[in-house]
Amino acid sequence: MVHMDNCSVCVRWSVFAMNCLVWLGGSVMLGLGIWITTQDTEYKHLAGNLYVTIGYIVLSSFVFIIGFVGSCGILLMKDNLLKMYFALMFVLLLAELGVAIYLYIEKDKIPDHIATNWNKTTDEARINIQKEFECCGLKPQNLNHKSSSDKSCFVDNDPEKGRLEDCYTHLMDWTKKNHIILATCSVIVAVMQMLILGGTCRLIAQIESGDRMVTQTRVVPLNIQPIDVRQMQMQHWNPGPINAQPMAVRQIQMQQWNPGTIPQPARAEAEEVRQSNTATPLSEDSEDGPLRSTITRKKWAKIHPKYNPVFSLLD
Repeated sequence: MVHMDNCSVCVRWSVFAMNCLVWLGGSVMLGLGIWITTQDTEYKHLAGNLYVTIGYIVLSSFVFIIGFVGSCGILLMKDNLLKMYFALMFVLLLAELGVAIYLYIEKDKIPDHIATNWNKTTDEARINIQKEFECCGLKPQNLNHKSSSDKSCFVDNDPEKGRLEDCYTHLMDWTKKNHIILATCSVIVAVMQMLILGGTCRLIAQIESGDRMVTQTRVVPLNIQPIDVRQMQMQHWNPGPINAQPMAVRQIQMQQWNPGTIPQPARAEAEEVRQSNTATPLSEDSEDGPLRSTITRKKWAKIHPKYNPVFSLLD
C-alpha cells in the first residue's frame, strides 16, 4: 500500500476521472464502428472503404485499451501499468497532433474528398443529411430552379418556396460559425491529455519514492538477541575462568588474591633465594649490594619464570 498525501490523492482521482472520459470515448467509437460495419443502415457507405474501416476500428480499440490500462493502473497503483498507460497516451497525443498537421497541409483537398464520399452515399443517406442540415445537393445550384425529384431540397418541402442552399456551402458556413467551439473542444482534449500525462508522472514518482523509502528502512534480521535480552543476560553473567574474564574483574580478583595459595615448595625456594641475596657481605648502602640482589633475582627468574609473582609478594 502506497502512502499518499492529500495532494497525491487529489491528483490520483482527477486523473482517474479524466481517464474515464477517455475510456468512455473509446467505447463509443468502437461500438459505433462495429454497428456501422455490421448493420445495414443509411451510413453503410461509410464502411465501403476497407482500409478506412479497419483503421477506424483499430483506433477505437486503441483508445479503449488506453482507458482500460489507465483505470487498472490508477486503481491498483502499479507503476508498470502506469508507465504503459503513459506511453500509450503519449503515442495517442502524437497521433492526434500528426493528424491535425496533415489536415492543415491537405486542407485544399478536403472538398474533393467530401465530393467523393457524397457520390458514394445512397439516396436515403443523402436525404437524411439534407433534412438534418437543411441543405440540397453538394454543389451550388440555381435557387430558383424548381425541377427536382427530391422535395427535401426545397423550403418546407415545397418547390414554390425556393431551393435550399447546397450542403457544402452550408457545411463551410456552419464550420466558420462554430470554429471557436471546435477549437475550444480540441484544446480541451489536448490539455486533458497533457494533464493525464503529468498526473501519471506524479503517481509514478509517488510509487517509486515509497518503494525507495521501504528499501532504505528495511531491517535485515541478525542472528543476535534483542538488546533488552542481552542486557538481562549481562546482569546475570558468570565470569567463569580468569582467562575469559574482563580486565576489571581480573583486577578485582588480583586485589583479593591470597598468597597463601602458593605451593609450599615454591615458597621455600623463594625464601632461600631471598636469604641468599640478603646474606651478601656487601652492605645495602653500597652500590654493588642492590645490584647483586637484582642480578641474582633475574638469574633465578630466568631459570624459574613461574616464581616471578612470588618475589613481588615476598618483598
